[in-house]
Amino acid sequence: MKFACCMLLLTIVQIKGTADNLRLINSAAHYWPLNRLNRLTDLKTNLTGVKHGKIENILYKGPGNGFLYTNGRAWVDLGNFTGSCIAEPSRCREALTVFLWLKYFPNRNKRYFVGTSSHLTYSEGFTIYKQSDDIANNTIVLRVNDGQREWSGSLTLIPKVWSHVMFTWEPKSGLAIFQNCNQMALASRSKVKTSTRNNQSNVLEHHLSLSGTQLSHSGVGARAVYEDLTVLYRKMESHERNWICRDKLEAPKLNSTCEGSTRWLSIRWTPPLMTYDILSGYNVWWWNTFLNWTKFISRTEKLTLNFTDLDPGSLYKFRIQNAFRFSVGASSKIVECWTKTEVLGNPLNLTVEMKSHVNVLLKWTAPSGRYEDIKGYKIRYNEVESKREPTEIRAGPSTSFLLTGLSMNTKYRVQVQSYGDQRFLDSTPAVITVKTEYDDKSSVKDKLLQMAGPKAVHVTWQRPRDKYKVFAYRAFVKWEDLEGQKHVREVYDGNATSCVYSMMDVPRSQIIYIMAYEVQRIALEPILDPPMDVNIVSRSWSHVVLNWSSPFYDRTVDFADSYRLTIWSNKDKISITTSKTHARINGLKQLTNYLLNVQAWNELGFGPFLPKDMSFRTPDYDECVYNTHTCHVKATCINTDGSYLCECQPGYIGTGRNCEEIPEGLGDESFCPQENYVGIEWRRTMVDREDEAACPKGTVGVALRRCTGTPAVWELPDLGDCVSRWMSDISKQLNNPNVSLSLLANQLSSLTDVKSGKLLYAGDLKLLVDVIGVFAKRGLRIEKNETSEASEEFVKDVVGTASNILHDKNLLSWQYMPKDSQTEKASSLIDSLDVVALDMANASQSKSAETENIVISVESLQNVRTKKVLVMSQRTEKGDESSRNVVSFPISWLRGDTSSGPEPDFATLVSFKTLGPLLPPRGKQRKQNYQMTDHASINSAVLSVNLRPLANKTFKDPVAITLRHSVDGGGKTNEPSCVFLETDKNISWSDAGCEVNSTNLTHTVCHCYHLTSFAVLMSVKEDVSTRISKPHQLALTLITYVGASISVVALCLAFLTFFFFRFSKSARTFIHKNLSVALILAQLLFLFGINKTKNEWVCRGIAMALHYFFLVAFAWMAIEGVMLYLMLVKVFHTKTAPTKSKKIFFVIGWGLPVVIVVTSGVLFLEGYGTPAYCWLSLERGFIWSFVGPVLLVLAFNFVCLGITFHVMAKSGPSSNRKRTSRIRRWSKACVLLTCILGLSWMFGVFYINQESLFMAYFFTIFNTLQGLFIFLFHCVGDEKVRREYRRVLCCHEEDKRYLLTKPSSSESGKSDSRSKSKRGYVDNFKGKNQTMSDSADSLGTIESKRNTFVVHVTDGQVRVRGVSTGEHSRSLVRNLRLSGESGSSSEQSTNHIQHHDSNRNSTASAAREASENTRQNQR
Repeated sequence: MKFACCMLLLTIVQIKGTADNLRLINSAAHYWPLNRLNRLTDLKTNLTGVKHGKIENILYKGPGNGFLYTNGRAWVDLGNFTGSCIAEPSRCREALTVFLWLKYFPNRNKRYFVGTSSHLTYSEGFTIYKQSDDIANNTIVLRVNDGQREWSGSLTLIPKVWSHVMFTWEPKSGLAIFQNCNQMALASRSKVKTSTRNNQSNVLEHHLSLSGTQLSHSGVGARAVYEDLTVLYRKMESHERNWICRDKLEAPKLNSTCEGSTRWLSIRWTPPLMTYDILSGYNVWWWNTFLNWTKFISRTEKLTLNFTDLDPGSLYKFRIQNAFRFSVGASSKIVECWTKTEVLGNPLNLTVEMKSHVNVLLKWTAPSGRYEDIKGYKIRYNEVESKREPTEIRAGPSTSFLLTGLSMNTKYRVQVQSYGDQRFLDSTPAVITVKTEYDDKSSVKDKLLQMAGPKAVHVTWQRPRDKYKVFAYRAFVKWEDLEGQKHVREVYDGNATSCVYSMMDVPRSQIIYIMAYEVQRIALEPILDPPMDVNIVSRSWSHVVLNWSSPFYDRTVDFADSYRLTIWSNKDKISITTSKTHARINGLKQLTNYLLNVQAWNELGFGPFLPKDMSFRTPDYDECVYNTHTCHVKATCINTDGSYLCECQPGYIGTGRNCEEIPEGLGDESFCPQENYVGIEWRRTMVDREDEAACPKGTVGVALRRCTGTPAVWELPDLGDCVSRWMSDISKQLNNPNVSLSLLANQLSSLTDVKSGKLLYAGDLKLLVDVIGVFAKRGLRIEKNETSEASEEFVKDVVGTASNILHDKNLLSWQYMPKDSQTEKASSLIDSLDVVALDMANASQSKSAETENIVISVESLQNVRTKKVLVMSQRTEKGDESSRNVVSFPISWLRGDTSSGPEPDFATLVSFKTLGPLLPPRGKQRKQNYQMTDHASINSAVLSVNLRPLANKTFKDPVAITLRHSVDGGGKTNEPSCVFLETDKNISWSDAGCEVNSTNLTHTVCHCYHLTSFAVLMSVKEDVSTRISKPHQLALTLITYVGASISVVALCLAFLTFFFFRFSKSARTFIHKNLSVALILAQLLFLFGINKTKNEWVCRGIAMALHYFFLVAFAWMAIEGVMLYLMLVKVFHTKTAPTKSKKIFFVIGWGLPVVIVVTSGVLFLEGYGTPAYCWLSLERGFIWSFVGPVLLVLAFNFVCLGITFHVMAKSGPSSNRKRTSRIRRWSKACVLLTCILGLSWMFGVFYINQESLFMAYFFTIFNTLQGLFIFLFHCVGDEKVRREYRRVLCCHEEDKRYLLTKPSSSESGKSDSRSKSKRGYVDNFKGKNQTMSDSADSLGTIESKRNTFVVHVTDGQVRVRGVSTGEHSRSLVRNLRLSGESGSSSEQSTNHIQHHDSNRNSTASAAREASENTRQNQR
């Protein structure tokens, strides 16, 4: 603000001075600059003076415009001023002021400088002259005479030095004399001096002259220099006089740039051109933010100035002002300069002085140099492992700081750097890594602050928890000032736990921190005694509260750091650790006896337990009192030990948890009676309701029983939740990682033995299956450090437990379990024992584990791969060799498939004697592939057979399984069926891929493998392939694979023929090519994908692809029928463009099946793929999504076939026709069209049962060889194709007869316009029906509306000759087409022509002429 005011004042003064100078010149009466520019001209009157004497002695000198110089030998007349104030002062109204710049050179004589008086004395006017002749006398006289009186005064001037000489004369005040703008004398008194004039006065009287006058002799002139002679007819003000001298000199020029560094600047200036000897030096003014404008005086000869000890990075302003002997002059422009920014020094010796779990005290040394430049320190810190931006703190200038709020046991990276104001750059940081304490045992956590006076605070705190250290303390006060700087001050250092500090210089918003540091460590002692005075303070059904005393209660230091309490019962064990001398233990159970003990601990270890365990019993939890029961609002809660009962109120019936009002009018037949069953008291329950009751005594859980039927009867109860207490305790022991599984398995095997007399409930059986599963997963791997004998004993106990729960005496308990649970647990038991068998193989244990109801066999495959078959057998009854179950693996199973996985290493066989009744009966859940009666059941052992590892799930060779089945009382067996347990979706039996090979009174041989035949694809009923005997299945399979392979090769040859031979480019050939492609893709996918049932989604994709490609093939078969109809009935349909027809056929042939497949997939996606093969399922009639479109196409093609035979019969000869030729032509056409239209697929519809087996053979043979028939009849059977085959095989040139060419230009030129129009029809007809042109010449007719054209076909060229009409000609054309398709010879075509109407002479002659021309061309 001060700087702005100074600058404003300086500007105003400068502007005002300039304005005063201009106003002074403007108000002057006369002004002679006396320089080179203006010469001797008066700028006010434009009058020019005249030189007198030796004018070469008057010249201009000096820099710039210069000044006037005279050497005393000449003088200057500036003009006649008679009658003016300057010459006759008496005429002045106010005053007369005259001033000029004068520098003279000393001389002994009197010298005249300037004046209007003609004489030096006693002349009217004014005169300035040197009075004394003494050279040392430098007195200058100024005289004014108004004609009556005279005033005079003198000045002392320094020779050869510029001086400003001025006087002001007023009649009243007299003569005022000024030197260098300062008043030097005042001559107020005057002498009476009458002016005397001589005779010469009339010549130059009252002329203003310089350096002498004409009246004076030549020696009177002065040697002097003059400039700025000015005359005013008024008195000058003092400030005007100051501006005259001050502004005469130009301002010095200050360089706009400065040299400098961080602490110094150097300025340089240029002096004014003219100094007039008044410049005594310079005033150097400088300014910065912290100082106002300051003056520094410099001598004249010095043009540079250095300023040192400046602030870095600061702005400085400079200006230079002229200094005179008598005042100051003009100033230069202000120049701004910056010192360079300085980088502060970095902190030194950064260390961690103290730390706790959350605080760190940092200490460092200030950088060397100027401490006052450092404003403070920036502290940045962040976790070493963190990617977050560091936290920044601006601390004050103190060289220590307390970091607070850190995380425990964390490593931090801390940076400290100096910073100043904007003049300085921050220093490079000092870095240190520090880790906070890993616990808070040595930290002060609790403190209390109290005011001890108006400006004092009293602080008390608790010592840290670490008992083994003696601490001292330091207290720090931390606050933040208004600028955001944080400050830390230490207010206490000592070993007391309290202090008082002053708040005189600390704001009220402050935080105090107490840091403890170790001064002595106490040696740790071991714990030799148990805790003292252990008491149970309180207890409830779920918790107990204890307190005790430390073993060192009478010592100064308590060396017990923590305590471990252990509470256990025969079921549970609870351990807790605490550092206090009291504890509450939760999670207890009601009505349970517990023992407890406690021991102390420190870093040297645990101390002893109490000599005797303390015991207590938890009370009963009264659910009724605490209202935690679930009884119905219309029921009464009755508390019992460990539980409660709910009794419905009178008028209501139910379980107590659900009560409903008894409807009126119900009799006893609507209620199941109250009864005691399986040790449970069941309430009277209404029909279609369920009763709940507590499980039998000795078990825990809830039993359920439903009342159903009319009259109401009880169902079997559900005891799946009833678990014996001993079984529950054993299962809980599995959660203990330290328990021995071998001992637990042995204990279970003994407890579940029927000889032990323990009754197993349904809940026990479910839990036992789960425990066996845990044993299977953890057993052998956990017990691997035991001996092989112990491992074998462990397996024996696990298998024995499984056999015990399947004992006949326990099967009734399985009935008290829901059917779904029975199935699930039985399947889980099979999986668990498979894992046990796998572990036996991996552990190289004994090859069998045999119990009463379960037998496990393991066979290594290392030495049996060279054998033809691997046989594994087991006896179901001890001592009865006829009761064996046998499994025979073919060698193909044992060797595996190296391309899909490794060979199996071993085989496992697990048989379950009594597991069958627990699994769902066959046909109950899965009815896709067969229909069974509800009384079907499993009447043999259940075998689980595995190869490990097993890469493939399906093989070509079957595995033979011989099973011993039960016999009924009559000595007969039911019809056997081989099934396997499928667990992918629902657990159920399935016979897919398994078949009965043979059976007798006691045994059944099953072959299990996946194989199918082609006839299955058209089956609209159940899968009858399972009812075909094995020889027929193998025969059909062989025919399928061989025939499909041959068809694929034949179709590929046919496609190449249709694609590359140029004579086969018609629309029918286009249809043949697409049909071939569709059949190739379908046959290949069938060969390699029909049995890929391993992956469900892959199989589903294959089924969808087969569905699509077969539908595409039938679509093109239908298009064949359309094309046949257009050729035989719509003779001139070919007006339609061939390209357009092909596009329509292509869209229909490949696009319409997409719609059918997509719609089928959306409606029933699960219908694609079956467990036996990858084809359409019979479920929900899904097979009709393929059979329906196929039957529709076949029906349409039968119609097309009938139309063909009708046309052939209608166009036959009326007389003298050989019957054998006609039958031959009909037979050939029938075979060809049946093949191409796919009519042989009708055989599949009639393949229904065993009696129609011959239909399966017809269907398989004809359809697998369909591709071969197409190749034979449409390629090999065509004479043109055969010739082209011979040409290609023998490398002959291309035969021009079979090229698709048009008539020559010469022939076309001979025809008239009408023949050209007709030829267009014929050419179009020929392009659509190339088969009509064969090796021999043919002749026929084509009818168009009313006209009939005679067509002569020779070597693929079609010509039109003559015109005729008649229905017989139209039939002839059709015959020509059929003869072309059937490969009839030209002789047959000629016979057709001979039977043409003899009355048509023009036609016959034209035909003969065409025939003769053709023969000549052939020659």
